[in-house]
Amino acid sequence: MNDRFEKLKKYNFWGDNMPTTGFIRNEYADKIYSYRGNRLIKVLVGQRRVGKSYILRQLVLKLIESGVDKKNIFFVNRELSDFDFLQKSRSF
Repeated sequence: MNDRFEKLKKYNFWGDNMPTTGFIRNEYADKIYSYRGNRLIKVLVGQRRVGKSYILRQLVLKLIESGVDKKNIFFVNRELSDFDFLQKSRSF
């Protein structure tokens, strides 16, 4: 269990860890950020390798800057093999 948690820590903004956010795309991130709090699920779709994950990291950074506790944010990129142990919602 601790090995799994350590794998997750390197991709999340917990503690002093700051994953890369890439080229800042304010237009996209601000548009998505403006819909926070309306209880609708937001889905980013697009081709592979166009920056969806980086935009999500930028949104995480905006949430942290707005006062959301880092401990309440859990970032998962299912394309990375480090997350293969997550098969079900109760895998952790």
